[in-house]
Amino acid sequence: MTLKDKLSIMLDGTPGRRLVLVLIGTLIAGLLEMLGVGTIPAFVGVLIDPDWLFSFLPGGIGAAWTHKTRSELLIWGATCICGIFLFKNLYVVVLVYAETHFAQHLAGSVSNRLFCAYMKSPYQFLLQRNPAELIRIVTEEAFYAVHFVRAGLRLIREGVVLALVLLLMIVVEPVATAGVFLLLALVSGIFYSAARRVLTIHGQRWLQHWTHRLQVVTQSFGAIKEVK
Repeated sequence: MTLKDKLSIMLDGTPGRRLVLVLIGTLIAGLLEMLGVGTIPAFVGVLIDPDWLFSFLPGGIGAAWTHKTRSELLIWGATCICGIFLFKNLYVVVLVYAETHFAQHLAGSVSNRLFCAYMKSPYQFLLQRNPAELIRIVTEEAFYAVHFVRAGLRLIREGVVLALVLLLMIVVEPVATAGVFLLLALVSGIFYSAARRVLTIHGQRWLQHWTHRLQVVTQSFGAIKEVK
């Protein structure tokens, strides 16, 4: 089963409009992050050489700002940066709230569907599976799987910022950007290849130990209840 098939099963029953809104909001957040990053060098450029930046503006607007003193430019620039970052952070707060609400709804949907599927499973299937494993899957693994979706949304947001920054750097200095990008890609690929196998092994061990721990706890309390 491919990753696309797994996501399709996980998102089955989820309102498509809510998912689309979250994705659009994530893309907008990435653009706002890029806007916040771009305002800082622009502000520094205004303080160092105002004429250079104002030369890109239309004649009337550029001429109006050229007559401003350095103190006035500092005040206006700082006010604009604070306003942009305040709006961006407020937007991110709203987006995180929407993502959390969406993730909780999705986790509940996945957990309920798993529970209903197990309840409708053949009796022989339930006898062959460890009850502690089924409890862990319904109560915990469903919520862990949703964390993957939230990480994907964050990856989209950060990817938009990275793509825009990379595009800007390619326009300004294509040769140096290509060299640095290839070097970072090579180092990242080596690190990913080295860490993936180790993390997979430790994740499987953690899963086995956690299942055994839950089994011991469940059976111990069940035995106490039976003795009573």
